[in-house]
Amino acid sequence: GHIHLDTSFYGDAWRPHIPCTNGFDVRERVAFQARNLSAAAPMAERAKNQLELCIGHGSLAMRSHVMVDGSVGLKHLEVILAICEKYRELIDIQLVAFPQSG
Repeated sequence: GHIHLDTSFYGDAWRPHIPCTNGFDVRERVAFQARNLSAAAPMAERAKNQLELCIGHGSLAMRSHVMVDGSVGLKHLEVILAICEKYRELIDIQLVAFPQSG
């Protein structure tokens, strides 16, 4: 599977999707995500919950994109690497750098 362990809300409280006001606008999507992330559970907790849900539904491997850019530096990668290490015996996880800001 393909997931974003650092920014996904899968495994956290449900949040409704809010459509863009005038067609798709990436800046509006990024702002929407930032607002939701500020109200969400901590990244490590969300990632752990996501992995437990995926493993519980039979996933044996996944690829996760992880934000690595000027806005977050390596913080997301460091958190997700630590979580992946805890689950390495249960699921094979490939990480891909995702430069969201460009």
